[in-house]
Amino acid sequence: MAEPRPVVLATGGTGGHVFPAEALAGELEARGVPFALVTDARGRQWQGALARRPIHYIHSASPTGSLQRRLLALLSLGLGLVDAWRALGRIDPSAVVGFGGYASVPTMIAARLRRLPAMLHEQNAVLGKANRLVLGGAARVGTSFVETSGLKNDDRARLVGNPVREPVRLLRNSPYRAPTADRVIDVLVFAGSQGAASFSKVIPAAILSLPHSVQIWPDSRGSRGEPPMCMLSLRNSIVAMLSRIANSWTTSVRSSLALPSVGYSSQNGLLGALLSPIVWIRSVSSKLRR
Repeated sequence: MAEPRPVVLATGGTGGHVFPAEALAGELEARGVPFALVTDARGRQWQGALARRPIHYIHSASPTGSLQRRLLALLSLGLGLVDAWRALGRIDPSAVVGFGGYASVPTMIAARLRRLPAMLHEQNAVLGKANRLVLGGAARVGTSFVETSGLKNDDRARLVGNPVREPVRLLRNSPYRAPTADRVIDVLVFAGSQGAASFSKVIPAAILSLPHSVQIWPDSRGSRGEPPMCMLSLRNSIVAMLSRIANSWTTSVRSSLALPSVGYSSQNGLLGALLSPIVWIRSVSSKLRR
């Protein structure tokens, strides 16, 4: 009996695009459906189900910034289209699923050129620019919200919600660990692609304004301007972490306090807030001073 053809997952960029793809990968794996990941170089850091199957890397870039950067990005996306065309030829998938982000654009265009069945997933309440570019080649669009701007009266739209990884779903039964006098406070900080840069500047500065018993050590910034890795220390114990992608999300969400980015429309960010009480920096400051 011939093996079933794999499903290609096209994703990349920030965690808001990748985590739903990882959730779907876990479900496909559980059902015995083969799949492959097509992403850009940043995909080397992904873990979980996405890292357990073949990964095909393509060129990609976001056409933002100066005119020169936009032209270089367009060139990179053009090279990515060639990469994706070749990759899909090798994989011969049964279907292609795109999760937004410019890293998925070359693969979704190549899928349309090869006349492969394709669908998109939109995590936000507003259809993203990347998904807008490739919308014409999608037979279905899975949405996370009842109403998604950019898909009004589109018969292809189906409300499916935002896929959540199994290790995260299991945490719903974990009891909340309230701060106590004899235990350090765990602080979870997360933000979307729009808020990450400002958070990486504002929150370390806010923490440094607290008493000297709280210290912070920033690590190097990512090559694409992601926020730095930061660890906060209170009485020589690590109490918080701010990272580019929370790969250890199942540990991070079990925090005492959560600082989400205001206006972050992706449910990936809201998920952490549901698992930890939402507080403002002022509240964190008052807690740590006690």
